[in-house]
Amino acid sequence: MGARAANLGGDVAARARILAIDDQLYFRNFLVGLLSEEGYDVVAASPGAGAGQALVERGPFDLVVMDVIGTSAPGDAVAAVRTRAPDPAVLVVTGLDDIRAAVSALQQGACDYLLKPIDRGALLAAIHRALHSAGSSSGPGQLLDENIEFMGRLSLLERVLPLLAELELQKLANGLLELACVEACGTQGDLWVATQDDASLRLRARFGSDAGRTTADCWQAPNVAVHRTLCTGMAVIAPDPSGVGRPQPALFVPFLCEGELIAIARVARRVDGEFNEPDAQASLEVGELGGLAIKKALHVERLRANQLREASTDLPGRGFFDCVAETEIQRAHRFGRRLCCLCVEVGLPKQRSALLRAVVDALGSTLRTTDVLCAEDAQHYWVLVTETDPLGGVVLKRRLADAVRNAAADLGDQVPLALGVASYPLDGETREALMECAQERVVQERDSVIHELGFELNEPLVSIGERLLRQAVSLPANTLSDVAEFLIGELTCRPHDSGLLFLAPGGDPAPIMAPLMAMGDAETATEVFLATDGDTVPACSALTAVALPADFSSETTWIVRFGEGPPYAMLAGPPDPDGTRKIYHSTDPVLVEHMTFRLCAEVGVGVRS
Repeated sequence: MGARAANLGGDVAARARILAIDDQLYFRNFLVGLLSEEGYDVVAASPGAGAGQALVERGPFDLVVMDVIGTSAPGDAVAAVRTRAPDPAVLVVTGLDDIRAAVSALQQGACDYLLKPIDRGALLAAIHRALHSAGSSSGPGQLLDENIEFMGRLSLLERVLPLLAELELQKLANGLLELACVEACGTQGDLWVATQDDASLRLRARFGSDAGRTTADCWQAPNVAVHRTLCTGMAVIAPDPSGVGRPQPALFVPFLCEGELIAIARVARRVDGEFNEPDAQASLEVGELGGLAIKKALHVERLRANQLREASTDLPGRGFFDCVAETEIQRAHRFGRRLCCLCVEVGLPKQRSALLRAVVDALGSTLRTTDVLCAEDAQHYWVLVTETDPLGGVVLKRRLADAVRNAAADLGDQVPLALGVASYPLDGETREALMECAQERVVQERDSVIHELGFELNEPLVSIGERLLRQAVSLPANTLSDVAEFLIGELTCRPHDSGLLFLAPGGDPAPIMAPLMAMGDAETATEVFLATDGDTVPACSALTAVALPADFSSETTWIVRFGEGPPYAMLAGPPDPDGTRKIYHSTDPVLVEHMTFRLCAEVGVGVRS
């Protein structure tokens, strides 16, 4: 059946046309790229008028993939699409995790309902199912059965998700076993987990009325044939090897992670008879979701058992960080999420115990409970932050630096400090690559030109500008227009890069205003801030007008770009009679970051993450 479905999916993909509707440009681009690679003809549109126009003018479509986030009545949104185009199937992909919203959408004719963040494989499988169902002769009864089945899967996912963040193996094992038993209508069960050393099975959890049994009373290991089948990822209904008085077959459920058998659950004594294939499938879904979580909890348990803590700080050591980072990167890859790795170097002697404790407390109190803080020694720390994009990582980096400086100041002291942040997947897709990138950025921060120029931490922008212009060199006047045209043009070439672009035209606005006007209403994830004195600004959806402080020179041009793209800063004085301008420009990431956050403080530009 699986091979037949895959073949049908491939045939449908070769001719299917899909309309992707989402209010996030990034997600629309993601869908277009992913589905185009699969052979689909994809059209993307924003919700509302754009989607309506696409349905009428660019159809017909075989499938509509749409988001209903922010919609008060998701069913109405689906109904509106089906009113304009009743033929294509509708697949809802959304971050709105409300069971009532799912029911509403399905009642109005949606064929499926997936929650963000989306697993690529699950999305493609849902699209294959939707297209195949749309091309088949299935009636309303079959569609209702499919929707009921799907609502069961959605409910299961909502119950499993809280367990996936559990690091305590015992709590995780108890929760997963209970869920597997409930899904299969079993009244008792055992969960056996493979040990790290020799992969032998060890009892970890029991469920049911006989949960107080001794280990000797529990089920024996499955025979070779059952074990081999479990290793392939299939659940097995087989004779229960637990001994006398248990005539009914039991259900054996595998928990796998990357093809490795991590645990086996035995589910026994079905409520009203013998186990069947739907029971096996329901419990298997728990096993498929829980394998990675058990693997992660095993790593954490092993590290805690070995007491891998750094002695001077009493924080988890580097080994613990490596283990957790590997697991979180796997999760980020699977679910399309982001995370950041930070390296913190503090010039702190071990013998200063009070200052050391203040630094460690400052780092820990700045982080969320879900973040990971580890130490190699008193001078070197690692931080792992999940669900965070590159800009969010930089904001956290600066908060950590401020917290450490303030903690040292409270003790009448100062500490040399350098931090570096790397983001997954932008800066690397492995733990080693991310940690190497973070360390390189620590070096960049130590070697930055801001130390050579002697910038104070809170030095005003006007003073920064004066210092930089004293370092300026004479360049052709058209250098400014070339740079502005390139940077503004890149907004449409790299629309998914988030960040900000600050523009202060100075005494000669033409080099900046001309490319801004040409940009029109193009959508971009980079927000553009334009300094004006109340003049008319271009009609660009990503543009925000701001006012400069009164002490700014009206003759100086400022350009600052900060975010996911390469960093850049330029200051240009007024044109000279010989056709040149005094220009200072730099790609020093620490300088650009410093200028950006001074702009935030003094001008009101925003760093959104």
